[in-house]
Amino acid sequence: FYDRFKIPSFNVTGWLEGQLRGTIQGYENAVQVGKNPADHMLIVGPWLHGVNNPRNRKVSERDYGPTAIIDLNKIRDEWMDYRMLGKPRPNYPNVMYFVPVKNEWRRADVYPLPSTQYTKYYLESGGKANTLNGDGVLRTTSPGKGTADEFVYDPANPVPTLSSRTAGNRGGIPSGAVDYRPVEARPDVLVYTSSPLQEGVEITGPVTATIHFSTDVPDTDLSVKLLDVYPDGRSLILTEGIGRARFRSSYSKPELLEAGKTYAIEVELFPTSNYFEAGHRIRVEVTSSDFPNFGRNLNTGKNNETTTEMRVAHTRVLHSSAAPSHIVLPVIPSGTVSAYEPPLAPPTPPEGQPAPQR
Repeated sequence: FYDRFKIPSFNVTGWLEGQLRGTIQGYENAVQVGKNPADHMLIVGPWLHGVNNPRNRKVSERDYGPTAIIDLNKIRDEWMDYRMLGKPRPNYPNVMYFVPVKNEWRRADVYPLPSTQYTKYYLESGGKANTLNGDGVLRTTSPGKGTADEFVYDPANPVPTLSSRTAGNRGGIPSGAVDYRPVEARPDVLVYTSSPLQEGVEITGPVTATIHFSTDVPDTDLSVKLLDVYPDGRSLILTEGIGRARFRSSYSKPELLEAGKTYAIEVELFPTSNYFEAGHRIRVEVTSSDFPNFGRNLNTGKNNETTTEMRVAHTRVLHSSAAPSHIVLPVIPSGTVSAYEPPLAPPTPPEGQPAPQR
């Protein structure tokens, strides 16, 4: 598709919106085909989806500060004038992105960032990682050696969605960084948490997880979430993803599961950016549902759209040298990406007064 045309592109999205993954993928493909990153611009803010949302600075439990409200119209217009009218090139970076918690903008030549250190955080427990009070831990040193964790997934009682990227279509579910401790109290949710961080850690970029598992049904889902745990216990969601087992190798050639056999599935989460402050902890949740964000897998191996039959799944998540379940985080070393100050949006005029003209 992308090799059919080679034209510049202006891409805008937000870390909190449902079109994030598609927009970034479109940018990456355009750069790959065009070979010149300078022909394409990518802006990622702390925003939801929608024309007016780039003017929002607070979403759920996080306030992203006044610099979250940039003059996106000015940036777009000057970029378009340069590309289409031959006006002087504006002094904007190819990639402009916002780091939540730091509440700062960064500039880069290309995305993913060349300085990214893709770091594996391994799942480990003594076999009782169920709930936030379990014994699940995350560590970077080596694969876990503990007993596999087990949980029961009942499609009639799925894990509820507490934060949705498409809230307008999900019955008013909040968006953004919502506290997920109510979900983490459920026994069908496995929780793995790092030790308190000795120093801050920034992540920006793609996030993937590889989960080694076995189950007793022909098909099931594996849902993975990444969260920032505050010293007061709040567990704020950053990003999420889900994988359907029968599509673990191919979407065009699905394969059902054999009961008790161990498989590995890669789960792609939405890209994200976050600064984990010192004293915070990194947390991963693993379960089999996130409803209604994602349609329930009824665990029968049949088409979920044409059947109401359900089966309860008894699933094991393994973490060992032979089955090293882990999440890969895009760690950005301190000082490797330059700060940037984009033009901020002009003040909103009082009601009844016209907006200022450029």
